[in-house]
Amino acid sequence: MNAEVICTSLDLCNNLDPLQRTEKDLPFEIYQAFSPDSILRIGDIESFKKDLSKLEALTNIKICTLDNLIEALKTRHDFFDSKGCRLSHHSISYFPFSPSPASEVSIIVKQVIDHNFVGLTDVEKYQTYILTQIAKWNYEKKWIQLFH
Repeated sequence: MNAEVICTSLDLCNNLDPLQRTEKDLPFEIYQAFSPDSILRIGDIESFKKDLSKLEALTNIKICTLDNLIEALKTRHDFFDSKGCRLSHHSISYFPFSPSPASEVSIIVKQVIDHNFVGLTDVEKYQTYILTQIAKWNYEKKWIQLFH
């Protein structure tokens, strides 16, 4: 094998430890990519709530509001960075673009946390807000972003 670098996408709730132990024994580098896809699927309330629970457990942050969610996501982003991650990977079927103020997105997040269905427009507002936040963090850390 002539590979020098291999990139792998890992869910934001991954602990990264098994992969780091493995990469010391390989003749190439492994770059881990931060993948927040699970937290973008706010339209699937049950899956979203399960992913929020995982995120809460890993960060010790009770997620009741948009601010709590952003804090938990930033904590995981910082954790991935501390482990050498320099890539952000987003597997999205299309690029949502529906800019909305935090006050509006906060209401959307609260609705889903309270098990209330949100429509496509609200999903896109939420996704735009979260993707924009992550893009800012990626820029600050000089990370590469991949969207497909």
